[in-house]
Amino acid sequence: TDKKGVLTYLSHLDWQNTFIKYLRKTGLKLAYSQGFNPMPKISMRIALPIFAQSKCEYIDFETIEEYSTDEIKEKFEKVLPDYIKLFSVKKIDKVTLSLTVEAQWTKYLIKKSSGGLFKIEEMEYIKNVLSSQELYLEKKNKKGVDVKINVSNSVANVDLCRENGMLCLTLKSGQGSEIKSLRADDFMSLIYPNEQFDITREEYQDINFQKI
Repeated sequence: TDKKGVLTYLSHLDWQNTFIKYLRKTGLKLAYSQGFNPMPKISMRIALPIFAQSKCEYIDFETIEEYSTDEIKEKFEKVLPDYIKLFSVKKIDKVTLSLTVEAQWTKYLIKKSSGGLFKIEEMEYIKNVLSSQELYLEKKNKKGVDVKINVSNSVANVDLCRENGMLCLTLKSGQGSEIKSLRADDFMSLIYPNEQFDITREEYQDINFQKI
């Protein structure tokens, strides 16, 4: 699916709960977790910050009965509202790598909230910032203590989309690597701390920068 329009106002947890509501309406025989509060076995994978859009929302869920992909897609199309578009359904087996492991990089498109275009001289400024060996992001750790994280290796590519004046970023995501994951909004706040940007997650890429 994608995540745009009114969905950008939802947190990751709210987006997950919204999708679960429609998942239950499909009538599919779902697999549930164990415990006092059983929930459908579902994973929304890599979270987006609020207000960011996505063209590549991958959602994994498990059923206890066998269904064809066409049957699942048809059931969803009957219950999903117009603002949630389901693009395709694919069966995966349990040995398939989770998206948080397979998706090692993420491509983003960045647009100025003011509507202005990025200029060549701004690209030169950004690349000069990135040319330094250390680029520190301040975050709170699990204990609530502020720590500085060097994310200079977390930026694979920064380029100018000449056809639309947007900034194209490829940043580290996922797990299973010593390179720290970096969110697009955190990166832009390092470069332009006093400006606002519209962010769209364009695609996930594997360790070799191939589209997933």
